[in-house]
Amino acid sequence: MLYELLCGERPARDSGAPLRPSQIAFTEQAARRGGRRRAKLAQALAGDLDTIALKALKVDPSERYATADALRQDLQRHLGGEPVLARPDSATYRLRKFVAPPSCRSWRSRA
Repeated sequence: MLYELLCGERPARDSGAPLRPSQIAFTEQAARRGGRRRAKLAQALAGDLDTIALKALKVDPSERYATADALRQDLQRHLGGEPVLARPDSATYRLRKFVAPPSCRSWRSRA
């Protein structure tokens, strides 16, 4: 459901794995449904939201979120500009989260 909310389409598994929501957002139809230009929508979805949505869709249940609450917590971390647990931990990622303002703040203020 998260995937569909983010990009307006159900995840297709023709190639074995669904496309990232930011890739789907590049379609004109999806961009119109989201009310944003394609690039802005794809930019808002790229990164953590892509990672969170795809983790929730993993084929192997042990690689998915263990609970709905774990998914909710990662979404809240993203909204708060904090590092998300779905993304592999690295010093570069943590530094980017610390230095750069969260992309979601500007996205939410225009929504």
